[in-house]
Amino acid sequence: MLRVFLLFFLGLLFQGNPVSAQKARTLDKIIAVVDEYPILQSDIEIQLLQMQEKITDTAEMSCKILRQMIINKMFTAQAKTDSLVVRDEEVEQELERRMRYFISVFGSKEKLEKHYDKTTLELKNEFREDVQEQLMAERMKQKITAGLSPTPSEVKAFYKDIPQDSLPYFNSEIQIAQVAIIPKAGKLQRMVAKEKIYEIKRDIENNGADFTTQAVLYSDDPGSSALGGNLGLISRGELVPEFKASAFKLEIGKLSEPVETKYGYHLIQTLEKKGEKIKARHILVVPKVTSEDIEKAAVKADSLYAKLKSGRLSFEKAVSEYSDDDATKNSGGLLQNPSNGSTYFEMTEVDGGLSFALDKLSPGDFSEVMPYATQDGKKGYRILKLISQTEPHQASLEKDYTKLKNATMQNKQQKVIDRWVANSKENMYIRIDKAYNKCAL
Repeated sequence: MLRVFLLFFLGLLFQGNPVSAQKARTLDKIIAVVDEYPILQSDIEIQLLQMQEKITDTAEMSCKILRQMIINKMFTAQAKTDSLVVRDEEVEQELERRMRYFISVFGSKEKLEKHYDKTTLELKNEFREDVQEQLMAERMKQKITAGLSPTPSEVKAFYKDIPQDSLPYFNSEIQIAQVAIIPKAGKLQRMVAKEKIYEIKRDIENNGADFTTQAVLYSDDPGSSALGGNLGLISRGELVPEFKASAFKLEIGKLSEPVETKYGYHLIQTLEKKGEKIKARHILVVPKVTSEDIEKAAVKADSLYAKLKSGRLSFEKAVSEYSDDDATKNSGGLLQNPSNGSTYFEMTEVDGGLSFALDKLSPGDFSEVMPYATQDGKKGYRILKLISQTEPHQASLEKDYTKLKNATMQNKQQKVIDRWVANSKENMYIRIDKAYNKCAL
């Protein structure tokens, strides 16, 4: 059953409910191998199970699934040959993101752990290798398709090549912006956190405490604590200024003085230097947010709403001067659709509570103050503005240029990938079970 859950967890079947995977048969027969990477019968069985209501030809769909899996394994194998690096921190962050998704599906961390009789840490450790493979494959795909950008004439040609009766029909879409107010820890809690990081430093330097153990026990960084604080090989550009200045200045193996960044207080140890990159580990102590801090954030959000309502403050200025969400602050507060990377959402892609609030707005209106939670779980408040709303319509070059440009881009990328697969398969070891010979690339 863990194998079944694994496939869902890896993001292969996000359109379904992972609980339904219990009905799948777990078959461990290897049906294909790409270099050192196997593909199991169960990999295909479970995807077919999720698609069963939409499949008219199971054999053909099995072949499609297998071909795509082989291509993904080819990406992974080539990434390893080309020494493309996926840092441990990236793997951990992706594991955390996906684990949060499944905790939300099951309703709580406790229910998830009870269902599989394993802790979340045990589950993550079992999934780590597979997630790393996926990230390596994605990294290789990005390398293959790097530098592609369709010109306006290519977009126009792509649009004209679509038969008139085959033009897609787009549902109503909206653009949303936000001002987000996230509670910040007060002076006392910052002092407590600072004293804690100094205490950890003293325990390591004076009492012989192990850095790795201290990181596992006390670090508030979910991406590295389970790895003993290890951040892997990181470049200057990946680090915030204060962390970067300290880490690159440190002697190998020495502990830093506590370093304050926007994330909290860090204790840093640089393990290796390679030009503009370093291997480092850290322990992070984040100042705790109190109920008083949350109340202050609520008062601030209410004050901003009053100023917006009276016209004393523009929404754009509120975003640039007061919003605490770095991901949207520099884009006028515009939210990004995670499913396609654009700033447009269909109403079905917006969660229920948000949808209810937006239903009351016309383009240009903004909402009352609403509770809010960031992707990393921080709770706060936000004010939403409905920027635009389109009517349902058939695709046109004038109204849907961005979508058509994205489609043109995907078309160009697919052609490049197809050429790469055709050239690369001759130089890789690919073995397919004779029962699936008709599925060869």
